[in-house]
Amino acid sequence: MKLTLNTVSQLAHVGWGAFLTLAILLYSPHWYVAAGMVTGFAAIKEFIFDKLTEDKATQGSDVEDFLFFLLGLDAALVLHKFKTV
Repeated sequence: MKLTLNTVSQLAHVGWGAFLTLAILLYSPHWYVAAGMVTGFAAIKEFIFDKLTEDKATQGSDVEDFLFFLLGLDAALVLHKFKTV
């Protein structure tokens, strides 16, 4: 696998989606609260904030970035579901 800027960027989106989800789940036991908050954050960040702040040379696909955020959300929810503590 060749590490391109897009690959590293998508790995970061997955990581942030998972991190935010698990951080929210520390304070709220309800998975749907974390899912709603992370989905809302990702939508605002990708479809509004990034359009205003990223330059055209580094701006990727907003939908692709959003979906990788949701992949991190899903991974964290699965991890949280099967925790042993």
